[in-house]
Amino acid sequence: MLPVRSHLAAVFDRNGDIRLNFRQIGRGAQRFDNIQNTVTGDVVINVGTAGAIAENLEPFQIVFAPYLINSCMERLFQTELFHNYEDLLTCVPDRWIRVGLFTASEPVLSVREKERIRAECGAAAVDMEAFTIARYCRQKKMPFLSLKVISDTADSETLLKFKKNLGKAVEILCEQLVILVRILQENRECLLLNG
Repeated sequence: MLPVRSHLAAVFDRNGDIRLNFRQIGRGAQRFDNIQNTVTGDVVINVGTAGAIAENLEPFQIVFAPYLINSCMERLFQTELFHNYEDLLTCVPDRWIRVGLFTASEPVLSVREKERIRAECGAAAVDMEAFTIARYCRQKKMPFLSLKVISDTADSETLLKFKKNLGKAVEILCEQLVILVRILQENRECLLLNG
């Protein structure tokens, strides 16, 4: 997501309080294996797009997932991944939707698959890498957050909707990521201290 990197670099350029270290993964968890040993920082923020698997989610809404699920139905809760997550919730915008995020190995391209995922794990959105990154961060004791923008409705029109919505989704993600980074920066002492 080069536009996200460029936007954040422009906003936070030469700011001594904050160092931004970007790693572009691409689509899917398997690509994370190639870069995982280069991941560093005070907090890892996985940003990107997600598909809506719950009927009440619509394109361009922001998902700030309190828990992540993989295909083996393992769950990681943000309270395990970011020590002061409950305090952070008091600072983030109310419009950020707090729902479970399922990490799939392939794009969800049918209503049937979407309904199966929703029934089995109760997640409302789906991506392809957050759980893998979160598990790595937990092993390395690195604070982790995930911020996603809904780009499609995870159905037979996913690829078309994704392409149509990507530009606006990236724009929204840039704006919201600046908000999250500023919240972390302004509350650094209370939010980034691991207990």
